[in-house]
Amino acid sequence: MRLSMFRRSLLPLVASLGLAVGFFLLPIPGQADQWTDLTRRIEALRQQIDRGEATDELRQKMATLLRIRSTQPDLAADERLGYLQEALEFAPDDERLAYELARAGYEVGDANLAYEHIQRALALAPEDFHNQLLAGFICRSLLRYDEAVNFLEKARDLKPDHVPTLISLGRTYAELRQFDRAIDVWETALTMRPSSEEAAELRERIEKAQRQEAATGGGDAMESHRFVVQFSGPTRDDLAAMALDTLDEVFDLVAGELQVKPEGKVFVVFYRKADFHQVNDSQGWVGGYAQNLRIGVPYEDGPLDGPRIKSLFAHELTHILVNVLTNRNHPAWLTEGLAEYYEAKVRYGDGFAFHPADRHLFETKFKTLPSFPRLNAIELNMKTKGNDEEISLKYIHSKVAVAFLLQRFGLPALLEIFQVLARGRPIEEAIESGTGRNMSDFETELTEFIRAE
Repeated sequence: MRLSMFRRSLLPLVASLGLAVGFFLLPIPGQADQWTDLTRRIEALRQQIDRGEATDELRQKMATLLRIRSTQPDLAADERLGYLQEALEFAPDDERLAYELARAGYEVGDANLAYEHIQRALALAPEDFHNQLLAGFICRSLLRYDEAVNFLEKARDLKPDHVPTLISLGRTYAELRQFDRAIDVWETALTMRPSSEEAAELRERIEKAQRQEAATGGGDAMESHRFVVQFSGPTRDDLAAMALDTLDEVFDLVAGELQVKPEGKVFVVFYRKADFHQVNDSQGWVGGYAQNLRIGVPYEDGPLDGPRIKSLFAHELTHILVNVLTNRNHPAWLTEGLAEYYEAKVRYGDGFAFHPADRHLFETKFKTLPSFPRLNAIELNMKTKGNDEEISLKYIHSKVAVAFLLQRFGLPALLEIFQVLARGRPIEEAIESGTGRNMSDFETELTEFIRAE
C-alpha cells in the first residue's frame, strides 16, 4: 500500500502557529546546513527549557521544530521516532503529532507503537479520515481483523470513493472468510475509476476470493472460543471434533511456552485434497499452510490419522503464533525451524528429535555439505519450487538453526528476538540482541554445532 496516502503537509501547521522560525519553515532536501541550523535551534530551546523557561509558547515551538526535524530525508528510523516522541512530550494534545508518530511506527514495522499513538490521535479527532484509515492498517498489521473492519468501514463512510480503503477493507473481510462481502467491496472499487494497477489487483483478488468461496462456501463450520473449523464440503463430525480438541491441546502447549495469545479466532479450513493446491496456488509438496490467522490443510475420506493431524496442527499453529509475536516480521528459517521443533515435540515428545527419514538425510546429505547456505537465503513458502530432497534440506537447516538457538541460548533469547522483530527491526539486530552474537558469528557457531552433531 502506498504510504503517500498517509501524508499530511507540515505547512498549514507551521503557518497557523505563526512561529518565529525565521527563514527555516521547511528545510530543502540536501541542504545540510539548514538541518544543522535546526539542530542548533532545538538544542538552544532544550537549554532554555532545562533552565525552567518552559512557557506554553516555547513548548509549542519546540514541538514544531522537533516535528520538522523528523522530516530529514536521510534520517534513520530510530532518530525520526525519537524526535517525534520528544515532540509529543511538549504537545501531548496535538492530534497531528500523534498521527505522525503512529504513521512513523507503522512505516518502520512497529505496529504496537503505532497502535498506541493512533488511539491518541483518534481520541483527539475521531472523525478524521486519515486517522481511521491508518488505524485500520495498523490493526491489520496486528492481525486484529475485527477491529480493522470497524476502522476501515468508518474510513469508507468518510470517503466512499477512496479505492485503497476499499481494497484494504475487502482484504480484511477475506481474512475473516467473509468472501461475499469482500467481493462486493472490491466490485464497488472497480466502479470508482481505479488506476490500472489497482484494477488488476482488484480483479485478481476477486478471482481468488471466488475460488475460495466456491471451495468452502457450501461447507459447514464448527467453532470454539479459539478456533473456527470449516470444511470444503459436508462437515466430517469426527474430524471436526478431533480438530477442535487437538487444536486446544496444541495451543496450550505452544502458546504457553511462547507466552502469546492471539486477539482473534484462528480459522482452520479443511480442503478436499483434490482442490487444495489449485485453490491455494501452492506447489505439490505443500502439506498445509498458515497465513496470518488462517490454517489450511488437505483431507481425504477414510480413517483418521490422529498423530499426523496433531503434529500437523502443531506445525501450522506455531506459524500463526510466530506471526502474532513478530507482527509477521520474521525470516523463513526462524518460523519454519520453530514449527518443526513443536511438530517433533508433539509427535515424539522431544522437539530436537528427527523423523527417521530426515535423520538419514541430515547425516548423508546435509551434514556433509562443504558449506551451508546463509540462513536468510532460505526460502520456504507455498510457491517455493524444488524436489522433495531440496525442500527437506531447507527444513532440516531451519530446524537445526532453531535447535542450536534454543540449546545454546535458551528460550529467553528466542523471546527477546521476537520482541525486537515485533518492533520492525531486522533479524540481524534481533539475533544480536537475543544472543550477543552478530549474524556472522551466530552462523559460524551454528556450523560448528552442525559438524559436532
